[in-house]
Amino acid sequence: MGYLTKVQVVERANGQRQFYLICPVPLAQALEMEKGESIEWVVENKGILRITRSEARRASRSSDAQAAKKWFIDGFHEEKDEMNGRIVFLAPDMKTELGDIELQNLGFKKFSTDDYEANSEKIARFHVELYCEGMKFNINYADPGK
Repeated sequence: MGYLTKVQVVERANGQRQFYLICPVPLAQALEMEKGESIEWVVENKGILRITRSEARRASRSSDAQAAKKWFIDGFHEEKDEMNGRIVFLAPDMKTELGDIELQNLGFKKFSTDDYEANSEKIARFHVELYCEGMKFNINYADPGK
């Protein structure tokens, strides 16, 4: 589902203009955006504007890096150390769960980071490859007649 917003322009007394794009609340909530969070705008062409969250979920990034360290460096990569997770499909209200895919026995296959540059505004990124030994697709069925 997409969200339409309108570009707002503020004309300053000195003749400069500032353009504002508003992120709709349901989208911001679904992405768990926080006040003061930085984003990078990249124009792919005149019809596509890509937005990348530069500091998105910094805490989870840190915990992901720690989990990878435990797995690869500290040697916690046995069957008992495998993880589980789920991918959730949401209704347009971004709250109601339509279904999910349960991911079973996940483990790290590869973890890497991009090169960092001192005093650079380049976004810090990492890449993760996981293996998954099992998946279960669940649909939350609601009888429309009720």
